[in-house]
Amino acid sequence: MTICIATICDGSQKAVVASDRMMTAGDLTVAFEHDVPKIVKLATNCVALTADRL
Repeated sequence: MTICIATICDGSQKAVVASDRMMTAGDLTVAFEHDVPKIVKLATNCVALTADRL
């Protein structure tokens, strides 16, 4: 299961984002933490949260 969460705050001027680093197989039998972050910086003021499946 992947956790990606974000919220807008400070009068819509800032955002706070967080994600886990777990990878889980499609049948949910294998799960492990890996070193690849799920938060990808697209620009100085923009990030993307990703959810991958094995």
